[in-house]
Amino acid sequence: MTRPVLVLVHGGGTDARCWGAVRPGLARRFRVLAPDLPGHGDRPAPAAATVEALARPLAERIRAEVAGPYHLLGHSLGGMVATWIAANGPAPERLVLADTFDVAAPDARSWARVAAMGLGARLLGRARATRYVIEAQGLGTEGFDAALRASMLHEAAMPLGDMMAAVRRWDGRPHLDRLTMPVLLLMAGGHPATAAAGRRMEARLADARRVVMPEVGHMQMRDDPAGFVRAVVGFLEGSSPRPTHPAPWDSS
Repeated sequence: MTRPVLVLVHGGGTDARCWGAVRPGLARRFRVLAPDLPGHGDRPAPAAATVEALARPLAERIRAEVAGPYHLLGHSLGGMVATWIAANGPAPERLVLADTFDVAAPDARSWARVAAMGLGARLLGRARATRYVIEAQGLGTEGFDAALRASMLHEAAMPLGDMMAAVRRWDGRPHLDRLTMPVLLLMAGGHPATAAAGRRMEARLADARRVVMPEVGHMQMRDDPAGFVRAVVGFLEGSSPRPTHPAPWDSS
């Protein structure tokens, strides 16, 4: 029996190695494809610092390499990329958006915060800014953490300043309005910055299920690999995963 295809889209500043802790569990049920985005891994950076510039080459690759129906999962910036692909084609049967945003700067205060982060990244320089993020995430130097560090420190990586510019410019709301497939919003309970976005997307989407993973940070696949796999597999195979309990600030 042929396994369904699942395409994984990593977040900004990492590459396909970020799926190391969850890929074996997902591969037991799906044929997993985990490409690197432009400007990540060994891929050259896109000409423009936009989500569309990141998404178009991946959409073309999916058209070329995936025959028939498939599922799509995107994390963080990769979730924005996955949203663009789902709306503009090729459309997946089911879509998982893991701790991502409909719009990262919905108001002036948020816009200023994202812009300041981008400016700070440019002033620090790629290497120093990346190491700051690594320390902020509490990444260790062994096992899966070591692979994450290596993916983030790749010399050809898209500069954090450019990634923040792409995030700042992103407005996924017109794309979300065109989605008709079932969507799982898998949010990190330990990352309050995305909580409001999860609620907005759930209200906007035609067929959405929002699940909060309690006590995990933005790198969900690192903090709770088993829970991540369980939620994704359950949703893609047609069940309705539920969180153990909502985060304190979540209004489920």
